[in-house]
Amino acid sequence: MKDSALYVTHELGLDPPRQDYHVATIPVWHRWPHIQSDANISPARAAAHNAVSDALADVVAYGSAAAIAFDRYGGASAASDLTWASEQANAQLYYQQQMGTALLAYADALNTFVSVLDTEHETDTIITVADEISYQQRLATTGFTPDEIAAAKLVGLTDDDIEAYRQATIAADPNEIAGDLMTIYYDEALVSRNLGNALLYPYGFAPGLTVGGSAGLLQATAVLTNPTGNTLAQIYNTSTTIQVGNPLTQTTAIDLRARRIDLPADWAVDVSPSQVTLAPREVATVTVSVLPGSPAPQGNVPRIAVEGYVGSQLLGGVAVDVVVPNYIPYFLHAYLPLIRR
Repeated sequence: MKDSALYVTHELGLDPPRQDYHVATIPVWHRWPHIQSDANISPARAAAHNAVSDALADVVAYGSAAAIAFDRYGGASAASDLTWASEQANAQLYYQQQMGTALLAYADALNTFVSVLDTEHETDTIITVADEISYQQRLATTGFTPDEIAAAKLVGLTDDDIEAYRQATIAADPNEIAGDLMTIYYDEALVSRNLGNALLYPYGFAPGLTVGGSAGLLQATAVLTNPTGNTLAQIYNTSTTIQVGNPLTQTTAIDLRARRIDLPADWAVDVSPSQVTLAPREVATVTVSVLPGSPAPQGNVPRIAVEGYVGSQLLGGVAVDVVVPNYIPYFLHAYLPLIRR
């Protein structure tokens, strides 16, 4: 489950856009069964352990949904579908905030679990380098046990996920894994708390900004009491790729230039590479990156043109749109079957 949570943080980066953007994004939970107290596990330890696994399940469910919504937002933006771009962007924000809240709960649960272990004077918390090497050798020769595989599938991992995790564990540095679990849990709680606070205040698409009042005066009341009246949004850096071909009959160096059509003045554009040398009918891939500056009006579609030149001769160009989504209050819906009595 922790490996899944780490994967989520990677997926919230700049991933390829998904084409199923017209599908509503819903979180999926894979909960770990609660352990029961017995002669070896006190009620306090069982409760603390179960609270940790429940909070981690929330982190994975909300984080995975946020990552999927982000990729679907990228697909809708590439298709210039403002409606679904707005829907997926706001779904991503909602699930990202829920993930942040879950991370804070997870950090609290981990700290409580460590306190219980400390109170019960638990001493079997050291993982030695030799322990880790022995575990890696076992994974390399016999793999995971049937119980371990069943447990992994219980939290939603596929056979490919399990094999990738096995290979990553075998390749890991034993010196980096070894240590005192009490310290590892404490550090993990600290990192989770910092990440949770960061996700609750995202830098990206932020519809919580409006412009009003007079010089030196911000109408804070309007912002707080009428959030749906916001008109501006801060979006992420975006990038797309275009194909550049040489229509001439000789090998030629083609200069690629970005021409601003209705891009805000403080937004930057980068075309990389800015020059390609192509043989006749040869094609190259060029990346166009847009770095937004100040917030832009919601529902706006800023546009730039990327044009290819040989000297002063224009060979052709393409238009690149950047979708600024609208703010949509995001709520979860449950659709029940119609029953006739």
